[in-house]
Amino acid sequence: MGKHDSEGADQLHSTRIPRRDQRIINDLRPTIWVGKNGLTSSITKELRSQLGQRQYVKVRSLLTHLPVEDRRRLFEELGQGAGAGMVMQQGHVAVYSAANTSSSP
Repeated sequence: MGKHDSEGADQLHSTRIPRRDQRIINDLRPTIWVGKNGLTSSITKELRSQLGQRQYVKVRSLLTHLPVEDRRRLFEELGQGAGAGMVMQQGHVAVYSAANTSSSP
Protein backbone atom coordinates (compact mmCIF):
# COMPACT_ATOMS: atom_id res chain seq x y z
CA MET A 1 0.00 0.00 0.00
CA GLY A 2 2.88 2.40 0.76
CA LYS A 3 4.28 2.13 -2.76
CA HIS A 4 1.24 3.74 -4.36
CA ASP A 5 0.62 6.65 -2.00
CA SER A 6 0.98 9.14 -4.85
CA GLU A 7 -1.98 7.55 -6.65
CA GLY A 8 -4.24 8.63 -3.78
CA ALA A 9 -2.92 12.18 -4.03
CA ASP A 10 -3.72 12.33 -7.74
CA GLN A 11 -7.23 11.02 -7.18
CA LEU A 12 -7.87 13.56 -4.44
CA HIS A 13 -6.95 16.48 -6.67
CA SER A 14 -8.19 15.53 -10.08
CA THR A 15 -11.58 16.25 -11.52
CA ARG A 16 -13.18 14.99 -14.67
CA ILE A 17 -11.25 16.71 -17.39
CA PRO A 18 -12.48 16.57 -20.99
CA ARG A 19 -10.06 14.75 -23.30
CA ARG A 20 -9.41 17.97 -25.27
CA ASP A 21 -8.41 19.76 -22.08
CA GLN A 22 -6.23 16.82 -20.98
CA ARG A 23 -4.17 17.33 -24.13
CA ILE A 24 -3.88 21.06 -23.44
CA ILE A 25 -2.78 20.40 -19.85
CA ASN A 26 -0.24 17.78 -20.90
CA ASP A 27 1.32 20.19 -23.39
CA LEU A 28 1.54 23.06 -20.88
CA ARG A 29 4.91 24.03 -19.48
CA PRO A 30 5.08 25.27 -15.90
CA THR A 31 4.92 29.06 -15.87
CA ILE A 32 5.17 29.50 -12.09
CA TRP A 33 7.79 27.93 -9.85
CA VAL A 34 7.62 27.76 -6.07
CA GLY A 35 11.23 28.08 -4.91
CA LYS A 36 13.15 27.86 -1.68
CA ASN A 37 11.19 30.75 -0.13
CA GLY A 38 7.98 28.73 -0.39
CA LEU A 39 4.67 30.46 -1.03
CA THR A 40 4.90 34.21 -1.20
CA SER A 41 2.29 36.84 -1.95
CA SER A 42 3.96 37.47 -5.32
CA ILE A 43 3.44 33.83 -6.34
CA THR A 44 -0.22 34.02 -5.37
CA LYS A 45 -0.66 37.29 -7.28
CA GLU A 46 1.09 35.82 -10.33
CA LEU A 47 -1.21 32.79 -10.36
CA ARG A 48 -4.25 35.06 -10.09
CA SER A 49 -2.91 37.22 -12.92
CA GLN A 50 -2.15 34.29 -15.22
CA LEU A 51 -5.57 32.75 -14.59
CA GLY A 52 -7.06 36.03 -15.80
CA GLN A 53 -5.31 35.48 -19.13
CA ARG A 54 -5.60 31.73 -19.72
CA GLN A 55 -7.74 28.76 -18.80
CA TYR A 56 -5.05 26.61 -17.15
CA VAL A 57 -1.81 27.41 -15.34
CA LYS A 58 0.80 24.82 -14.45
CA VAL A 59 2.84 25.35 -11.28
CA ARG A 60 5.97 23.44 -10.28
CA SER A 61 7.42 23.14 -6.80
CA LEU A 62 11.20 23.15 -6.62
CA LEU A 63 10.98 22.09 -2.98
CA THR A 64 11.97 18.46 -3.58
CA HIS A 65 12.63 17.86 0.10
CA LEU A 66 8.94 18.29 1.03
CA PRO A 67 7.04 15.15 2.01
CA VAL A 68 3.96 14.31 -0.09
CA GLU A 69 1.47 15.69 2.46
CA ASP A 70 3.33 19.00 2.81
CA ARG A 71 3.54 19.39 -0.95
CA ARG A 72 -0.19 18.71 -1.29
CA ARG A 73 -0.90 21.30 1.42
CA LEU A 74 1.37 23.84 -0.33
CA PHE A 75 -0.57 23.47 -3.59
CA GLU A 76 -3.92 23.67 -1.79
CA GLU A 77 -2.88 26.86 0.01
CA LEU A 78 -1.72 28.40 -3.25
CA GLY A 79 -5.05 27.65 -4.92
CA GLN A 80 -7.04 29.01 -1.98
CA GLY A 81 -4.93 32.15 -1.80
CA ALA A 82 -5.40 32.83 -5.51
CA GLY A 83 -9.08 31.84 -5.52
CA ALA A 84 -8.30 29.09 -8.03
CA GLY A 85 -9.39 25.50 -8.30
CA MET A 86 -6.77 22.79 -8.52
CA VAL A 87 -7.56 20.62 -11.52
CA MET A 88 -4.87 18.07 -10.77
CA GLN A 89 -1.70 17.52 -8.81
CA GLN A 90 0.94 14.97 -9.64
CA GLY A 91 4.25 14.91 -7.82
CA HIS A 92 5.82 18.36 -7.87
CA VAL A 93 3.39 19.80 -10.42
CA ALA A 94 -0.14 21.17 -10.03
CA VAL A 95 -2.54 22.60 -12.59
CA TYR A 96 -5.06 25.29 -11.71
CA SER A 97 -8.13 26.31 -13.64
CA ALA A 98 -9.50 29.75 -14.34
CA ALA A 99 -12.98 28.24 -14.66
CA ASN A 100 -13.19 28.08 -10.86
CA THR A 101 -12.35 31.78 -10.54
CA SER A 102 -15.13 32.99 -12.85
CA SER A 103 -17.47 33.61 -9.92
CA SER A 104 -15.19 36.41 -8.70
CA PRO A 105 -16.50 39.95 -9.28
